[in-house]
Amino acid sequence: MKTKTFRLWAVCSLAWLVIAACAGAPPAPVTPTAAPTQLPAPKPNPAVTINPNTGGAGTQVTVVGSGFPANANVGVYLGLPGADIGAQAYVQGVADANGNVGLAFALPANWPDGRRITESKLVFTAATEDRSVRVMAELDYVVSLPQPAQPTIAISPSSGGAGTQVTIAASGFPPNASLKVYLGLPNAGVGPQSYVGGVTDANGSAVMAIVMPDKWPDGSPIVQDKLAVLVATDDFNAKAAAEFGYAASAPSSDYPQAPQDVVRQFLSSLMNDHSGGSSARYLGSNLQAEIGGGRTLLQILGIPNIYQSFTVDVPGAGDVPGAGGGDSVTLQATLDFGANSQPRLFVLKQEEGQWRISAVAAAESAPPGEPGQITNDFLLSLLQDPTGESSLKYLSRRLAAQVHGGGSVLSLLGVQSVYNSFAYELPSPTLVRVTLNYDGGPQVRSFQFVHEGGGWKIDTISQ
Repeated sequence: MKTKTFRLWAVCSLAWLVIAACAGAPPAPVTPTAAPTQLPAPKPNPAVTINPNTGGAGTQVTVVGSGFPANANVGVYLGLPGADIGAQAYVQGVADANGNVGLAFALPANWPDGRRITESKLVFTAATEDRSVRVMAELDYVVSLPQPAQPTIAISPSSGGAGTQVTIAASGFPPNASLKVYLGLPNAGVGPQSYVGGVTDANGSAVMAIVMPDKWPDGSPIVQDKLAVLVATDDFNAKAAAEFGYAASAPSSDYPQAPQDVVRQFLSSLMNDHSGGSSARYLGSNLQAEIGGGRTLLQILGIPNIYQSFTVDVPGAGDVPGAGGGDSVTLQATLDFGANSQPRLFVLKQEEGQWRISAVAAAESAPPGEPGQITNDFLLSLLQDPTGESSLKYLSRRLAAQVHGGGSVLSLLGVQSVYNSFAYELPSPTLVRVTLNYDGGPQVRSFQFVHEGGGWKIDTISQ
């Protein structure tokens, strides 16, 4: 019995000791679970390419960017190397989830403030909205200077006679430039005298007015039905022209009826008025054009100064080739200078019912049948008959064959139209140098003669 009691006590004591030991022992340490490591977000590493990397105003440029924040607003700015990118984005877009963006726009001609782009190196900057992420690339800019405006004029009214006031509105000229208004004939140039002037404003515009005259600056009457109104700067680098329909006054009732009287009055009036103011009325439209272009009557006659007296012959039909009959007459006048005299041939044609002088040629005193006289007769006959039919007899068989083969006398001369007047000289017995006078200036030809069929014939025509 004691043994059981002891065993029970021992067991209980042992249990108590265990409990006591358990109650008094410190708790075992608990190792905490580590939280996941937060890696820092990768820094943006933007890059950009532009294609093409050279161009001028209007060139379409594609901008491809990468390495931007996902879904970020990206804009493209334009500036100069080393300068701020500016506030205006020329194009904007949104990067995708991978930070890529593609944009396109046309290169401008002007900066945002309106100044023209004149620099040859530009910088593209692709940047986020807050400018915190940006990348730059250079572009070679092709500067295209603005084309200057073409000068133009508008005239009102566009037709009228002497005394008509015409308003001229000019535009497209250099700003603050001096302008002058000239009159002339279409396709024949203008004379040196200006009729009115003005100054353009800052936009290159000006308004002027001119009263249409009844005479040219040399005093000759205006008889043409079309005039050219020219507005030009002092150096003529900028100019514009317009055509004016001119209603010329009818010929005076005192105008001579016979062709020889026309020549007499022409030469007489020129003796009394060296400026030619009263003489030009007897000239045809082609010679009037020469006067409008700046030539003088003395130049048309081929003389340096006025003569002392003159005589006018009235040859019968056939005395001078082409003389007499039809709508063309050739007369010879002799100008006496005191120490010497010079013959001149006048070709007259009908214009508006009046005989007018259409050509003046030096009538060289060459013996009949000699190269000088043949040249004179050949050129006169072509003046009166541009078809050349009456001129063939002066050509050698070789040249005549060329005409019969499909050529023309004008093509032999190397010209497209008949001259207004002519002169010639004889460097040698068989060579004649000819000057053909046109509105645009003279042309020189050389005639080589050959003896053929008992007489002299033109065998070669060269420039």
